[in-house]
Amino acid sequence: MKNLRVKYFYQLIASHMGVLVFAVAILSTLFIFYGERVAYSDKAEELERYGEQILQELEQARPGTDLQSYVTVLEAQNINFIVFDQQSRILYPINGNFPSVELTPEEWNVIERGETLVVYRDVERFERSMTFVALPYVERSTLAGGCYWLPL
Repeated sequence: MKNLRVKYFYQLIASHMGVLVFAVAILSTLFIFYGERVAYSDKAEELERYGEQILQELEQARPGTDLQSYVTVLEAQNINFIVFDQQSRILYPINGNFPSVELTPEEWNVIERGETLVVYRDVERFERSMTFVALPYVERSTLAGGCYWLPL
């Protein structure tokens, strides 16, 4: 009888440990997924704020005069930006090793509607996970291109 109680006790411990391990695995997965989404969302909001400031600078009487100061600040945070036109040509910076602006037709439609485009994991295009944001650049009430933000 004593042997059965010991066996039952070990079975009970094993089943409780199994449930605990399963619960911890599920909660860890959910926490990682949620944390990743929050991190990408925060990065997108940060890039949007920078984008709005740069676009305001481009609307000034002498556009582009203070863009180098933005470049310096953003490079310290491992962030690059590109100003491009509707033909996907890079207008700013003039020199640099940046990937060409390759937006899908659906992504262009978002920008043409005047909305901010946020893409969270674009592994194929940049060969790594990242967040990038593209804001429409409107000049004299027409779309002139966009401002494209991506981490280094």
